[in-house]
Amino acid sequence: MALWVQLENRCVRKYDTWYTIEHGEYGPIEFKSKCKKFDHKPKPYEECDHIDCAIVVAEYKYNKCKMEFKGFFACGIACFLFGFLGWFITIYWALGLLIGVPIILVSMSSQFQSHVYDWEKMELIQLRDHGTINNMKVCNAIRQTNVSKTA
Repeated sequence: MALWVQLENRCVRKYDTWYTIEHGEYGPIEFKSKCKKFDHKPKPYEECDHIDCAIVVAEYKYNKCKMEFKGFFACGIACFLFGFLGWFITIYWALGLLIGVPIILVSMSSQFQSHVYDWEKMELIQLRDHGTINNMKVCNAIRQTNVSKTA
């Protein structure tokens, strides 16, 4: 199960406690947590609900989004420059804009997503250290006990 937290204002937040690592296009996929390693995608009853595991997952996803941003942005700029430097040939200019600009936009969405995971990591650290999220007390951590182990 993931880490579920209920705040004072009855808002419920869910934080993942495991992540996937892909090794190449056809390579194996690993499912990891800070405290466990899985051979398959973990079922809700196999997951842990540790705050430290959720912090590690948020940090991993943040770093992954930052790497995606750098890669996509570099490719987008390269395509854009290819079109800009070939301004005298119309097809290069059009291809540079039509390919470069969407790739740069995808990189910007990855950058935004990295900020979301960074914020999530800060919330979890505040929860671990102070027992609050954004200065709101945490009423309880919700445990899913009604999940069937045969599912």
